[in-house]
Amino acid sequence: MLFQLNIKNMALIKELNIEFEERLNVLTGETGAGKSIIIEAIDLILGGYAASDLIRDGEGSLIAEGLFLLTPQEKELINNLNLDIEIVDEEGVLLIRREVNKKGRNKCWINQRLINLSTLQEIGKFLVDLHGQHNHQSLLDTSKHIDLMDNLGGDKIIKYRKELFDNYRRWREKNKKLFQLLEDKEENLKKTSLQ
Repeated sequence: MLFQLNIKNMALIKELNIEFEERLNVLTGETGAGKSIIIEAIDLILGGYAASDLIRDGEGSLIAEGLFLLTPQEKELINNLNLDIEIVDEEGVLLIRREVNKKGRNKCWINQRLINLSTLQEIGKFLVDLHGQHNHQSLLDTSKHIDLMDNLGGDKIIKYRKELFDNYRRWREKNKKLFQLLEDKEENLKKTSLQ
């Protein structure tokens, strides 16, 4: 869950701090109120495109930060991405910071550790589901459907899924041994019949 968003020197916004509520959050307001800038900032911390023209006039860089409070399922999903680093602390707090300068260069941090953009993009897929007027990001991504359904079941489903994978792995190992025994038996029968 995105708990807090901090924006500095982005478009019309000099500095803005927003705390979100659990579940659904809706941004409404008049045209020009800054809703799109907030969405752009969220997109930035998820690994989206960073254009230098988003930087506030007269400033050298912009900063977007997001503080996430992760469920055990989200924590497990992210840590199972094989990104060579453990990026979620024990409490499930994840702080993402992205800075973009006038030259279009950007730096990304997770929990104050410098990371590359591709790592941020990989993690960002699991953090927020943005819905605009005509887009439904993760709902259309078939590779996420099973994880979305499993997350609805909570810890119980995650536990059952792990048990299922463990049982399946053991079954494959035993099945492999069984086929090996059958092959060995057949080989022994052939040798016996030749004698």
